[in-house]
Amino acid sequence: MSFCPQGHLYCGPRRCAAIDAMSAEQSSFFGSVRRFERPGPGYAQVPLFFESLSCLAAVFTASRQRILELLPNRRMRPVEVMPGRCLLTIAGLQYRASDLGAYNELALAVPIAYGAHPLPVLDALRHGLARAFNAYVWQLPVTTEQSRDAGVALAGFPKSVADVRFEVDDARARCTLFEDGAGSIGLSCDPGAAAGERQLKARAWTTMGETPLVSTFVVRQTRYRDHYKRDAMQLELGQGPLAQAVRRLEPSDRPIASHWCKEGQAMLFGPRNPIDD
Repeated sequence: MSFCPQGHLYCGPRRCAAIDAMSAEQSSFFGSVRRFERPGPGYAQVPLFFESLSCLAAVFTASRQRILELLPNRRMRPVEVMPGRCLLTIAGLQYRASDLGAYNELALAVPIAYGAHPLPVLDALRHGLARAFNAYVWQLPVTTEQSRDAGVALAGFPKSVADVRFEVDDARARCTLFEDGAGSIGLSCDPGAAAGERQLKARAWTTMGETPLVSTFVVRQTRYRDHYKRDAMQLELGQGPLAQAVRRLEPSDRPIASHWCKEGQAMLFGPRNPIDD
């Protein structure tokens, strides 16, 4: 067993340089943020750090009337893109390293405008141009009890433990939720991604009791690809209970936007009351 001067096991000079470069990049992202003690199940500080992740996400249109039935607060207004149709986001995430350990999750969320915005779609577009958006988190199946308990305690995230599998090969990147042993909700795309860097910000809306809360999720992507063809991302719905619930929302056959992130990092900040905005 041998070590290089940097202490990495079985490393050659090229690998050491790559690891050192990655550490420097991560330090520049996480190092500028002060963390505060806030002990919870499985974590001791906020914001929570996610040092390595992959993600595929797609935005569909859905029935406005059905979406309204999901929203727990009247000030949460779905983003209407055409008469009777609003937006629904489905995302699969693989957290390879984080404060909560390694786990997978499937996020089902509704882009919203909060408060007295006369035209919610303009609000969404304004935030989209700034690479930030608001979304009510409807369902959040995850693969570990630790990530479930932490999310529920932190901000009332609607997490449940489930069988969520994330697979990437030369042909496809896939995230699949299994219910009763069968594929229920699946999202897949071409895994090709270009190098580059950008930062995205998502404001995740939840509730504790009747109180709305908003938590900021900041993502740094270093290998990603935005898809401009509507058939670049495929959604498959099986017969599980959650698949049936999504089908009831009447999602469009193809997404209106989608993207794949092969490599990224993220931070989840603690929740705040919307009056703080």
